[in-house]
Amino acid sequence: MKERVAYCTSKAGILGMTRAVALDLADKGVRVNAISPSLVLTELARDILSREHDPTATLARREAQHPLGRLGRPEEIGAATVYLASDASKWVMGQNLIMDGGLSVG
Repeated sequence: MKERVAYCTSKAGILGMTRAVALDLADKGVRVNAISPSLVLTELARDILSREHDPTATLARREAQHPLGRLGRPEEIGAATVYLASDASKWVMGQNLIMDGGLSVG
């Protein structure tokens, strides 16, 4: 996105830190991963959207940006977090799970 230099830089830093810390802690059996969600329909997101000139149109526009045609749900991010914290992902380390309804592939 345009005019998002600080935001993009901070996100890139987090991803680099995730990989570096994953390597630093691997020998201790600690796995470090990241989750990168797109817009998730949380209470905060609803509040921010409600301040728009036309909240309904803004929500529709934001949903249409995602190939799956909707925003993320908190429970979807929660499920991914549980997966990454569980033994089911014990071979996953230093990764970034992008959860964006296809936004980054479009």
